[in-house]
Amino acid sequence: MPNSPLKGSAGSTDEQIVIDALIDCGFSVEDVTPRLSAFAAHYYELLQAGFADLRSRMTLLPGVAAVMAHLRCLGAVQTLLTGNLECVARLKLAAVGLEGYLDLGVGAYGSDDRVRANLVPIALSKASEKYRCGFSPIVVIGDTPKDIACGHAAGVRAVAVATGDFSAVELLAHRPNAVLENLTDTSNSVTAILG
Repeated sequence: MPNSPLKGSAGSTDEQIVIDALIDCGFSVEDVTPRLSAFAAHYYELLQAGFADLRSRMTLLPGVAAVMAHLRCLGAVQTLLTGNLECVARLKLAAVGLEGYLDLGVGAYGSDDRVRANLVPIALSKASEKYRCGFSPIVVIGDTPKDIACGHAAGVRAVAVATGDFSAVELLAHRPNAVLENLTDTSNSVTAILG
């Protein structure tokens, strides 16, 4: 598979991608950081204004909704852990109709912290405060090496799905707990996710 131009940034937070891109253009972190909130507001406005186009370009991958519905039936608390800014993540989920499966209030977003590895503890803190209980297993599911690293950093289960820019072989090199080619087999996918 040919490398995408942003493959190296896959799994990074939105803010970190902006910082890295502007540093490559000669700006300093000190120049960029104070302007991140203006970037976030403008980015969201552009996506919101182009929501119909966003919806037409986004595709819900086969099996995703079925797996999420099955996990919901099992009583799993599902949320989102993403490098996207929260407002952007909510818009993208609305574009593919997945927001109903998730408790987005206990999610962790690139707007919570630009360091991806810090997002699992943020989500766990929010979930523990809301639900007043422990969770087991805790699973990070993603399609990049950074998703796997994020799970490992938090000491939780990391499941990779090879539906993005990285093949199953590339993802396996980062030692996830399980790798799936896709989520089309609901039973197999749920078994791999829950271990």
